[in-house]
Amino acid sequence: MGKPSPRHIFFMRLSHGAVILLTERFRKDPVPEAENDANPLTFSFCCGMMVNDIDKEGSMVSEAKYRHEFKYYINAWDRELLSRRLGTVMKRDPHTMADGRYVIRSLYFDNFTDTAYFEKVNGVNPRAKFRIRIYNGDDSFISLEKKVKREELTQKLQARITKEEYEKIVAGDIDWMLDDGRGVVAELYAQMRGMNLRPKVLVEYTRTPFIYEPADVRVTLDCDIRTGIFSNNLFDPAPCVPTESFDVLEVKYNEFLPDIIRYLLNPICRDRQSSSKYEICRQFG
Repeated sequence: MGKPSPRHIFFMRLSHGAVILLTERFRKDPVPEAENDANPLTFSFCCGMMVNDIDKEGSMVSEAKYRHEFKYYINAWDRELLSRRLGTVMKRDPHTMADGRYVIRSLYFDNFTDTAYFEKVNGVNPRAKFRIRIYNGDDSFISLEKKVKREELTQKLQARITKEEYEKIVAGDIDWMLDDGRGVVAELYAQMRGMNLRPKVLVEYTRTPFIYEPADVRVTLDCDIRTGIFSNNLFDPAPCVPTESFDVLEVKYNEFLPDIIRYLLNPICRDRQSSSKYEICRQFG
C-alpha cells in the first residue's frame, strides 16, 4: 500500500457560524493496512477552545495555555506612574528598542456582518479573533494569530508567516492554506471560506512591556493608539490616524498574580474594563 497524503481536511458548518476543522494526521512512514483505522483525528474548533498547532508533517507541536488577562483604561499620568513603579521590580522585555518600547501594528479580520466586532461588544463567550501582526514595521517577523477569549481567560495560537504568504492572504489567494500544515493557517482558511472573513482594520500602538519571570507575569502599557482609515496594508508607509482614546494597561498571568505585582498595580487598577484596541479602532471604520 502506498504512503497516504500527510493530511486531509474537511469542514462542517454548525450553528452561529462555527466551523469544525477536522485534521486527519497520518504517520510520516507508510503504515500497514491493519493500522490505518488507528490514525488519530485532531478536532480543532475555529470558534474555539482547546486547539493544538500542527507542523508541516502533520505532527502535534504544543497546546497553548489559557492565561488570565485583565485590561484597564488609564491616562498618561497613570502610565508614567506605573512605568516607574513596575520598573523597580519587573524587567523590560528584551525585544524592545533602546527606549524600552516597540510599535505594534495588527491587521484584524472580520466578515461583512462584523461578527467579531459585535461578539466583542456583546460579550459573547467564548469568542475568537484572527489578526496578522508585525513589530516596528519589520517584515522579517510576521505573526498570524488567533486569540480566544473565555470569561477571564485568553489563549493565543500563532504561526510565523512570510511576507509573500501575508500578501497572498490579504489578496484572497488562500487555496494554498488548506494543505499548509500549520493549525492556525488552516483555521483562518476555514473561516475565510466558511464565514467570509476578510482583512478589516489596522490597529497600531506603542507598547511598554514588563515581565516578571518568577511567576511568568506580563504587564504592558499601550499608548498612542492609532488606526488606518483608508488602508488595510500592514506595510503602508502612510501614518495611521490617532484615535485620541485612553491608554490601555494589560495584566497577564497564569495561575496567580504575585502580591508584589498586585501591590505595584493597586493605586491604578481599581475598575477593570472590557477594553479592546480593536473595538476602539473599529469606531473609525
